Amino acid sequence: MTLAVSGTSAVGVSFAIATCALWAFSFVSPIVLGSFSPYVVTLGRYAVFGLVSLVLVPLALKQLRALRATDWLRATWLSIVGNMVYYLFLAAGIQLCDVPGPTVVMGLLPLTVPIFANVRNRELPWGTLRVPLIGIATGLFLVNAHEYQSLRISHGIFGYVLGISFAVAALACWTWYGVSNAVWLRTRSTITATAWTIAQGVTLLPIVVVAGAVTIGLGIERATVELTPEDWHRFLIVSIVVGFGSSWLATLCWSQASRLLPTTIAGQLIVFVSVAAVIYGSVYRETPSSLAVALGVFILVVSVVLGVRTMQRHTKSPQR
Repeated sequence: MTLAVSGTSAVGVSFAIATCALWAFSFVSPIVLGSFSPYVVTLGRYAVFGLVSLVLVPLALKQLRALRATDWLRATWLSIVGNMVYYLFLAAGIQLCDVPGPTVVMGLLPLTVPIFANVRNRELPWGTLRVPLIGIATGLFLVNAHEYQSLRISHGIFGYVLGISFAVAALACWTWYGVSNAVWLRTRSTITATAWTIAQGVTLLPIVVVAGAVTIGLGIERATVELTPEDWHRFLIVSIVVGFGSSWLATLCWSQASRLLPTTIAGQLIVFVSVAAVIYGSVYRETPSSLAVALGVFILVVSVVLGVRTMQRHTKSPQR
């Protein structure tokens, strides 16, 4: 029994880490596509997510036909809040107060997800979560310390406060999504992670199409007319990479992790987004991370290991 629990945990942790590595790429896309507004970047990303899901429908056709009306409604709501609305809030926050502030706010996900999950579902005793959560908070502070030092108020104090408010709204959206998605998957155990990912993408596609049509019809994004073919080529490549990797594949991996692990543990594993971002940033800048960041990453990893071991002990204890 011990080996089974350990094996399941290892697979779940692997899926969660893969999710974080894929998610971290999505924070790079607004920088690479600096000529495009956050709104257009969002539409490009989720248009690809929806199209990939539509193409893959035959792979899970039997599962999709078995979905009830309530499943489709839940998939639609989860996809709107956890994808479109979340990313629009985040992009707006970055546009108003630069990258550092919203990044620090979103870095709180490893705390908000497990706390919200335990408040809602009481998966683990609060005492067993105290040490891992304190360790995660400490590690996040060290990893993001350089972000605090880089804060700039370029749109005035009102614009900065509004931008941070948007980031907090994005944090709330994804906290709710992370927990609600896991709860629904456990409630509907017959739905595979692949079918559920396809369902979310397919339901999102019509919304993206309508939003794009309205944008073109009303001429909301007139600045895009002045962009060069090279800009659009870069937009297409980045949208494909992020839409498939950071959206479709990441959603699939997260759904698998959510099914195999308690949400209180899966939520803690989101710290690896920060770890991946540090690695990507160091590679992009061709500079090594500071000692404080390296120490923060080490504390994050140790804290997550403690959290996983706590879950294993709690899972085995009722059977003794």
